[in-house]
Amino acid sequence: MGQKRILVTVPGENARGGINTYYRATKPFYKNNMVYIIRGSRNYPEHSSLLIQFTRLVFDFLFFGFNVFFTRKNLVHINMSLDKRGFFRDTCYVFASVISGSRTLVFFHGWDKDYEKLLNPVYTAIPVCLWESRWFYCFIYGV
Repeated sequence: MGQKRILVTVPGENARGGINTYYRATKPFYKNNMVYIIRGSRNYPEHSSLLIQFTRLVFDFLFFGFNVFFTRKNLVHINMSLDKRGFFRDTCYVFASVISGSRTLVFFHGWDKDYEKLLNPVYTAIPVCLWESRWFYCFIYGV
């Protein structure tokens, strides 16, 4: 059996935060097993103009789509923030990964309790079979 490969979504290298710090610290241990796909702000918490953000979003989706549909991988790991800035962007990544037939791991962080209450009806509309599928795993921390 060949070497395991994982596609993982990460913030830009200059972005501040725990997820970025974690991946920078663990990167040397994974060697060629991980393919890092940068998504979202490159310099969080600073933000670019809307035109630059939109252009970056389009290119991020295209790059992710190419990798999730056309490269060899064993798992797609999506770091998803439960807040209004990143939730719908990251949900698109999740659906693309699931549609591609890839095993998908979603790791929630950045929990916003008010946003959770707003989204609660959306979660109850998602079929239980998706949450319990052998192709989809969901881990939540920071609750």
